[in-house]
Amino acid sequence: MSNIIRHLSLRVPWMDKPWNGEVCNNPKENRYCTILKNIMENKTEESCKQFNNDNCPCIKEKSAFMYEKSLGKITSSYPYKEYKDNCKHFKDTELEYKPYSVPSICFRWLFRNKEKDPKMDILMKINNIKLNLNDRIENDLSLTKDKVWYQLKENQEKIFNTFYGYVKPEKSLCFFYTKNAPFVEEVSGRRIITAIGNVLSVSGNKEYDYNKTIDQIENEGLHRALLWEHIVEHSIRKDDKGYYDGVLFPYHELNDYLNNNQDKADVIYKNIDDYVLFSSVESFENFSYSTEHIIHNDAIELLIKAKKVLTNLAKLLNKNFTRNYKWIENKITEVLKLRGPYPLFGEVLSALGFNDAFEIEKKIYEEYLKDNTIDFWDYFENNLKTLTNVNKNNTVINTWKNKNKK
Repeated sequence: MSNIIRHLSLRVPWMDKPWNGEVCNNPKENRYCTILKNIMENKTEESCKQFNNDNCPCIKEKSAFMYEKSLGKITSSYPYKEYKDNCKHFKDTELEYKPYSVPSICFRWLFRNKEKDPKMDILMKINNIKLNLNDRIENDLSLTKDKVWYQLKENQEKIFNTFYGYVKPEKSLCFFYTKNAPFVEEVSGRRIITAIGNVLSVSGNKEYDYNKTIDQIENEGLHRALLWEHIVEHSIRKDDKGYYDGVLFPYHELNDYLNNNQDKADVIYKNIDDYVLFSSVESFENFSYSTEHIIHNDAIELLIKAKKVLTNLAKLLNKNFTRNYKWIENKITEVLKLRGPYPLFGEVLSALGFNDAFEIEKKIYEEYLKDNTIDFWDYFENNLKTLTNVNKNNTVINTWKNKNKK
């Protein structure tokens, strides 16, 4: 698993400022942020007065991802501690929000009813992901009637370690997206990409604080759990020349331009894909659930489109994105190398039944770096015995050989 690298999608709400750690200029008029359930249910006039406080629902929805300062320690309360006897020992727990960072939650992976998400099940099988979660204890725990989420610390550790194990600082990219914006009312199964950067760090698992010792909790058979949030720090920065080490699309300036140039707005709206970077309809699930993985192919596609969008915005808004162009070109080169000359080779082997598919891919790729004339499939067939565990994969190897004979 450690050989697989994935990128991250990170959902943010629309704000009328560029996510810089300040409340909106006109919170009441920003109806776009309320498409997110947490903001819709908790947004009040009072909560929008000051950004840096626990009452502002925007904070946990990643709306300060371009804030240059730390938001300090934000408190999380365990949702069941007030009415479940085996959770009354939970204390409110603080998590520090770093500068240029967001709280990431992999909701889709915490969802227990995988049969309702067949694409997730296929994803697990293709990538040979075996979490070996303890459903029996989850059922006994019974914090909620519908038992929707994995609540057990043991299971959460496996999920978080697996999900964030694919994310490699400096190599993984992060794609920030929003569901809607003033200039795009309906995106038809797509998301608006607001920014792209590198992942710099991901915080580790953090357990809730308790008013009892761990020994007491274990002896009394009480519940333990992890915070769902993991703090993801990104690379995008700003100076007097603009943004660098990533891209923050100038959508607020685009919105102002449209409002101030009504005679040209209709033409731009009709050609909105030229000025706004959208995720594809095919990758919709990967830009849902707040935080998800992005594969190399989708990352490359978005980076290529990003340069075209910036070029059009530069002409329209009279801006210079030279640094951003160079950054995008470098990232395309880097991701192409990560993807390798045979995209999804490991996934194909995994689908065929090899339980060490990605180890095989890594070994062949290491040989390819020594000799780039190597054909992956020829090398694979000619070196099966040295590439894989013959005992564990004996059945699938015989099936493969028989298929070739036929």
